[in-house]
Amino acid sequence: MFLNRTHHGLSPRWNQPAACLGIVWLAALLIGTMPTTSHAQLTPLTQGQITPQILLGGAMGEMSPQLENDIRQALISYQSGDIAGTLTWLKRAKEREASFPPVELLIAKLHYAANKPAIGRATLERVALVHPDDPEAYLIFADRALVAGRVTDAELLYMKSVNLIKAFDNNPKRKRYFMLRTRAGLAGIAQQRAQWSTAVTHLKAWVKDDPKNAVAQTQLGTALFMASRGTDSSQVREAYKTLEEARKIDPSRPNPDLLVGQLYSQLGNRAEAEKFMSRAIQSDGKTLSTVVTVAQWWLEGDRLDKAEPLLVKALEMNPKARDVVLLNGVAARMRKDYTTAQEYLIAAHLTSPSDFTAMNQLALVLIDEVIATKDPKGLRRAHEFAVANARQYPNDVNANSTLGWILYHMGRQSEAERAFTNAMKQPNSLSPDSRYFMAKIMFDRGQNDVAAAHLNAALRAARLFIYRTEAQALLAQISGTSGGESTEQ
Repeated sequence: MFLNRTHHGLSPRWNQPAACLGIVWLAALLIGTMPTTSHAQLTPLTQGQITPQILLGGAMGEMSPQLENDIRQALISYQSGDIAGTLTWLKRAKEREASFPPVELLIAKLHYAANKPAIGRATLERVALVHPDDPEAYLIFADRALVAGRVTDAELLYMKSVNLIKAFDNNPKRKRYFMLRTRAGLAGIAQQRAQWSTAVTHLKAWVKDDPKNAVAQTQLGTALFMASRGTDSSQVREAYKTLEEARKIDPSRPNPDLLVGQLYSQLGNRAEAEKFMSRAIQSDGKTLSTVVTVAQWWLEGDRLDKAEPLLVKALEMNPKARDVVLLNGVAARMRKDYTTAQEYLIAAHLTSPSDFTAMNQLALVLIDEVIATKDPKGLRRAHEFAVANARQYPNDVNANSTLGWILYHMGRQSEAERAFTNAMKQPNSLSPDSRYFMAKIMFDRGQNDVAAAHLNAALRAARLFIYRTEAQALLAQISGTSGGESTEQ
């Protein structure tokens, strides 16, 4: 729900740059499907999830039973690997309805949905050549470029789409849909570049054309807030009102107080963030996701005293919810109650055996206990969990750092060094805990300057840091012997 598997810490989605909010929505456009609620898709759709309406992406509105049957038969044919049959059924649908999208375009969407991006792209290239006046191939290219972080490529493709959309008159529904996608895409580009005033302009145009879209309203509220960095009270009120409107449209949207608190937190204004987090609990304390998110926020601020009452409340609301169980395990780790932490984390792991965070936290609490008690009996299990996680997520830097830390304590130095070398391939993705591990090893090797650099970076990060006290003590020790930089709190 909120926990992001890419960190030892439990950085939630809201703790990412605000620009990512637009990218999450745009990920649902990879095969050309415009979401009308908050539930954007981050992975390719499976065949069972594709309906005629999803495949057409807002192109047709009400379909005749015959047309819908043609498309369903095309989907069945594609799923069975019968591309010729798929083409036959889609061509039949095209014969029934002149405003139907190009058949080759729908085939390309199916390839993307089946996680075949290479053949999907090749098919789209053909669509752009054969149907040069149809904007959708360029829009799909633009959407995919933006999700991949190729912002300039995306901008050029969206602008190409804008010119084509102006002249497009084959299907009014498709034309409107294309314009909405273009506005969302250009807003996403502005968000990635932190050009918030430009984002507001695009998002207001999107909301004007699609006022009942809760995703658009949420994006607009976020951009309005970020445009003044939360310093303009009138703009903050407008942002809050927009976020309220989003939740009226879709009650599953996050609480406005919670969102504003998260945005203040991103900007480093914890005093204002705390006000809104407290208001979120007062106004929405019966919603589990709100309680869990605020509890997590307190944990990331190293405030167990504030987090634990909320975690108890969350357990009362739903004792089996994965995030509730996992966060209670993390809280137990923070207070060094290793037995309780293991109970919660094992339960979380059994609920979702492939979950990165549960397995990673479990490996870490086991090695924590070994280090604290000097009893090596948990070392083998810690190693097993760390190896399994690193195999499942071989490119995750924090999976590698956890494995390296455990191997280091097993005395397997060369293997530990390889794991840490892999972790350092993406240093900006290292969690504070991972940096502490590296600092401790560098200190043990006498490389105090490198150790101090890791510790200072870890202590400055506004994220969960279970080894904060140990890091502060180690940095003080280094400062006393080599004049290292003091901590910045």
